[in-house]
Amino acid sequence: MAWLRSLIKKKVVFLEKRLFPSIGSLPVKEITPPQMLHCLKKIEAEGSYETANCVKITASQVFKYAVAHGLTDNDPTRDLGGALTSHKVKHLAAITEPNDFVKQYYQKLSSL
Repeated sequence: MAWLRSLIKKKVVFLEKRLFPSIGSLPVKEITPPQMLHCLKKIEAEGSYETANCVKITASQVFKYAVAHGLTDNDPTRDLGGALTSHKVKHLAAITEPNDFVKQYYQKLSSL
């Protein structure tokens, strides 16, 4: 269970750094989708697309908990999925002849 406490602590620190400066003073019931989108777009503007998605996922978990316990009526992150920039996957070439690759690699190393 130590790993669970560690994970929870990391997520709390994550939210404290990324969301709390913008919406941390608001009651959970008053947070709107446009406010959440503004926070997430600020993270994206830094070039941190994956971080923005992780913040959205973690915030959604908090809002789902709040809904289940009657603290708010909805999850303002629910409909924001298409509003964020998706991560561009860059596929790399495969090594089709591993023996030739290894030979060339060692030849280059030995020439240094």
